[in-house]
Amino acid sequence: MFYRTEEVNSLISPNSDNATVTWASGLNFCDKLEFWVYIKSLKNTDADHFLLTHEINIRQKLEIEKHGIFVIEVDRNQLKDNFFLDRNFVFARFMLQLMKYGYEHVTITDSKDVIFQKNIFEVNNKLTLVSEGFKHRDSSWNLADQFTFHSGVRSDKKELVGPPIDLSDKFVINGGVIIGNPLVLFELTEEIAETGRCSSGKFTDQAVLNHLIYTEQIENFHITNPEENICLMGEAIKEGFVTDYKFKDGKFFNSKDEEFYIVHQWDRTKYREEVLKNL
Repeated sequence: MFYRTEEVNSLISPNSDNATVTWASGLNFCDKLEFWVYIKSLKNTDADHFLLTHEINIRQKLEIEKHGIFVIEVDRNQLKDNFFLDRNFVFARFMLQLMKYGYEHVTITDSKDVIFQKNIFEVNNKLTLVSEGFKHRDSSWNLADQFTFHSGVRSDKKELVGPPIDLSDKFVINGGVIIGNPLVLFELTEEIAETGRCSSGKFTDQAVLNHLIYTEQIENFHITNPEENICLMGEAIKEGFVTDYKFKDGKFFNSKDEEFYIVHQWDRTKYREEVLKNL
């Protein structure tokens, strides 16, 4: 198993129906100021917090645990070639653990470039995915990621994955913020891992997620838009696709003066240094 189940059982002691889950690994990564922006922002949510990792030292682990975060160490020897698929495989199995302990609402996010500004668990529990705020045709990186995924699909798995479709006019769905209950998140992350492992390419889970959504292999979800205050995406700001937002008193707001619950990729905006100053 990727982690020792008995160790997880000894760690989990639910204080809430809600849980945040992330992955953070690397001795340099876990010392970055940006990572600690994420850690300290967790206090803005009403939830138990879980961090999965395959590389962390004891000093970093103890510092993270001081903030009330459960650190789950993963056996790095069992990780395969594609980290993005491995983390989804582990997330899926961890969702089963959270279901066992009665958690009802979960938010899975990246760590280093994510800020929780408000309690995201005020949002409904439907599977919620985040639009980047621009279409695939506007992002050569996302088009290349799709191409790499599909070009690496093994011949005996092509029917299972299905043919690629033209996503150029489809909004990019971000893979770094996913909201839902543990069951739907188990199903989604398991599907991402299993579908992705049909390909040998070097691609991200975001490519697989967008393929699954736009080929209608995933049902019953909501995709946010930049006008909502669920999640603001920094890449869209950086590239000029989202301009109707405000930054004041160290926080991001939409055009209606509603504070965003989550800001992802904040470090790509011109306010990076100001956010770090408030750490």
